[in-house]
Amino acid sequence: MDDASTAGANDNPCWGGLNPAQHSLEHLINVLVGDVHVNATSSAIIERIKQKLIVFQDENYLVINKPPDLRMDGTYAASVHKLLLHMFPPPSLLPNSCAVSDGDTTGAGSSSNATAPASIEDHHRTLLQRVALLSNHSCLKDDPFRIVHQLDYATSGVLMYAKNKRAAGTACKAFQERQTNKQYVAVVVNSDADATDFPISTDFMQNLPVLSSSCLSQWEDGSLESRFRNKRKRETDVRSEKKNTFNGFMPVHSVFSKWRGSLLRLKKDREGGNNDENQSEGTPRKRKQKDDNVPPLPEPETPLTNEEIDEVLSFGPSWKAVKKNKHNHSRCWVTVVETMASEYNHSLEKLNAKQDETIKDGGPSSEQTTPNASLPPLFRVQTVTDGIDSSICEDSFYICAAIGESKDRFEVVVDPSVSKSSSMPTNQSLPAMRPSLTKCTILWRGFMKVDSDTKIAVTKVLLTPWTGRRHQLRVHLAHVAGFPILGDATYGGNIEINSSTSSKFDDAPMGVTRVACRRMCLHAKELTIPLIDGQKQTFRALDPFVIVKSESTEETLVVDGGNN
Repeated sequence: MDDASTAGANDNPCWGGLNPAQHSLEHLINVLVGDVHVNATSSAIIERIKQKLIVFQDENYLVINKPPDLRMDGTYAASVHKLLLHMFPPPSLLPNSCAVSDGDTTGAGSSSNATAPASIEDHHRTLLQRVALLSNHSCLKDDPFRIVHQLDYATSGVLMYAKNKRAAGTACKAFQERQTNKQYVAVVVNSDADATDFPISTDFMQNLPVLSSSCLSQWEDGSLESRFRNKRKRETDVRSEKKNTFNGFMPVHSVFSKWRGSLLRLKKDREGGNNDENQSEGTPRKRKQKDDNVPPLPEPETPLTNEEIDEVLSFGPSWKAVKKNKHNHSRCWVTVVETMASEYNHSLEKLNAKQDETIKDGGPSSEQTTPNASLPPLFRVQTVTDGIDSSICEDSFYICAAIGESKDRFEVVVDPSVSKSSSMPTNQSLPAMRPSLTKCTILWRGFMKVDSDTKIAVTKVLLTPWTGRRHQLRVHLAHVAGFPILGDATYGGNIEINSSTSSKFDDAPMGVTRVACRRMCLHAKELTIPLIDGQKQTFRALDPFVIVKSESTEETLVVDGGNN
């Protein structure tokens, strides 16, 4: 999902500059191409881009290493969609004469009447101009790529596209059914500017509670997620076609069906003399047990005669037949049934409200509002050896906190009972909360140099999301653990420093405050997913957060694209 807070002309990508012209696809291509000669052919330029971005491709899938600060698609100067179309132009974008002039036949079509560009440079610019007009994948009938999942605007790393309908269906199903495994690397900082220790310090880890590995069983077997999805489905099914409905709402045709069933039983009892000959004397007829959560179906204001019962039953089970013949009988049965439906739903709505008040006052509830399997927000787990909890993993911990999305807010909301810092107004009600779990493993603690005189304490972590909520990793680290991702402007990770050197990427002169890192340091490192043949395959993107040693053997972190 792209960041709405940085929309359109306000985009300032880490690979761009102060001039809006440097936010274009052409500028991004120049950054990716790097030291390729200015007079290089279009195919040489595209080949260089492919070498830098493509992780895997075959006849079904394309996997790329997405650059940071790049939207999936839309009416923006640059996007992943436009970049892919420039790399793999379909026939509608690249006439045959253009392709032949450069020797690049990828996606080439045939156009005998097409006019060849005057030069390779004209060919390159013509393609850029055509791609610039496109905003989404439906703009071209021969668009070669289908989206199967997404990454945030600021997140870099492994991103998969499908090349045909069958491949897209297989991949989308794998994501929906949680058959994928994803791993991210991130760089986190202290939220407290006065902190003297490294983020996620050893003391922080040792103070976390330690639980048995069995505490994760409901997350591992998927039962917790399954219960949550079933609950959401029950709550939304009744609202799929009607407005102003509620849980248990019964439409008119369902009320007619239920009423007709009761009339059939009444007629059977009448004609069979209550079937007394088939019952032992004194043995009561078995009745369906009453459900206290459902009100009884109201009876018509005027009782029906035997002739009227036969008349209603003559319509058969179809409500359409009743509406078709509503003026040809002794009563308007449409009005009778509609009145019954209105009274029934009104009674049910009052009953639901009464039950909700009971739950609100501390009464019994069949399901938690935000089920998190009763886990603490931060904890460690004992490692398992031969099926037995043996030792504590010193470098890993878990973050468990429900997440919700508000319609009028870009930021997601974390469960206030476990949040260390949240911008959710106290006078607003919580949105629907989703259970969420993240595993965090410490990879390295140290310093990142911002310039020759300034360095900040950082910690590099490996993140494994057990659920796939929007902004889950970012909000879990920032609002629950208390360590935002470096460069995450939305959740408090924009660290500002007094610069001792100027930068071409911002307008802060020497001695004036500027951000420590221009990109958000979150990278989708690895994706494991079953492909069309059913076999799982793992794709990895190069890690942009590199630990380097200086001549004095001191280790420091260097962020590719962070301008440090």
